[in-house]
Amino acid sequence: MELVETSGSDRDITIMEIRDTEQRVLNYMLLSASNFDDIVAQLQETHFLFTIHKRIFRQLVLNKDLFFQDNTFTTSMDFFTSFIWNHARVKEATTKEILSQKASTDIKNDLKTMQTLYAQRAMSLLSEENNIVTVITEDKNSYTESHFLNGVVIEIVTRRIMLLPKELLFYYYEDVLNFLSGKDLESEGFEVKVAFNDNKDGVKLIHIKTDLSELQWVDNLCAWADKYGLDEKIFPRTRQQLEDLQVLLLIDKGIEEIPKEISKLEGMKILYLCNNNIKIVPDELYSMHSLTDLCLHNNQITTISEKIGNLANLTLLSISNNNIEELPKSIVQLKKMKSLQIENTQVKNIPSKFIKNTRLDQLYINDELLPDIAKYIDYVDVDTINLTASHLKESSKIIQSLNLKIDDSVWMEEKDIRDKGCVLLKKDRLAAVVEIAKKLMEEKLQRG
Repeated sequence: MELVETSGSDRDITIMEIRDTEQRVLNYMLLSASNFDDIVAQLQETHFLFTIHKRIFRQLVLNKDLFFQDNTFTTSMDFFTSFIWNHARVKEATTKEILSQKASTDIKNDLKTMQTLYAQRAMSLLSEENNIVTVITEDKNSYTESHFLNGVVIEIVTRRIMLLPKELLFYYYEDVLNFLSGKDLESEGFEVKVAFNDNKDGVKLIHIKTDLSELQWVDNLCAWADKYGLDEKIFPRTRQQLEDLQVLLLIDKGIEEIPKEISKLEGMKILYLCNNNIKIVPDELYSMHSLTDLCLHNNQITTISEKIGNLANLTLLSISNNNIEELPKSIVQLKKMKSLQIENTQVKNIPSKFIKNTRLDQLYINDELLPDIAKYIDYVDVDTINLTASHLKESSKIIQSLNLKIDDSVWMEEKDIRDKGCVLLKKDRLAAVVEIAKKLMEEKLQRG
């Protein structure tokens, strides 16, 4: 690979080649502890151009002893990718993609390439001008930010590193301008937006889009958020931030509809849409496979689609305070469910198969459902019942037959207390911990 001179006119190295070089070096590090030490002696985190690679390299350096035994990288791929996700916020699938690439077979040249390019970036820092320009390149597969300092790219932040838009990524800022000047933007399907710095004497941002129809979902979601005045800190307005969003709490926002584009928020795990005016839940919501918590409490919903069975990772479902008459049959597929909240609904029964196939530790229901639940009480992981919003008394036959501890703490808001009467069955976690401690102490005493 021929190296580029900063002042040269040839553009012999591409962003893709830099990406591949960095990945070859990372994979070379994992071949052995001696390779690892050799790389760490010559490279630092700042030598990497891609933010994702920087984060992986940092965790390797900080946790060498965790990953290597003797001279061998012994950690399983699943553990390693999970570790990188938890400590560096690089998705497990992305880390697997990177580490599935070939290790360097010419490490001397690869290191020289990275060191030379780093030196170019370092030189740009010495300039007195310090003109910073961000170029965002976006198509249906990728979203990438290239940050240029004095014409030289100094960092690349991307969501999908193996799907970079080849024709839109350059190492030098002037090449971006040359590319754009040679395009009939409208006829070739490009949209370019430019923002200037505060002094209006220079560009600070260029946003280049292709596949415009495929990206309409971002504009649609932003328009929906604007309609309900959602703060950008809660509901961001850029594609990258939206795709990275894991928690969304939209409570008491006057929301009347859920846009179908919400399914594009692939990283979403916790979604709360409580205390709104929602009548219909779009089927697209049930394709959000990462969801663990879904709360639709206190809306105007009358039905839940059978497609909810697709949410295999769901551990909490709250559809309380809605006029829902029955649970979908597919609820039996939600085997990870821990908390089901259906109080103040019209639901008349819970499928016995669902109760048997899960280990619920929280169950919020109307009083009238309790006799049926009592038949399967051994299948739920609860030891406590709360009657503070119920018409039932401790002395009631049904309560005594359950043989559960009574909890008298207030669990329902006063505005939610209605004529139906509701109970909460739950696992008393503190009591459970105490019980475990007692058993351990008894075992210890028995052993002498």
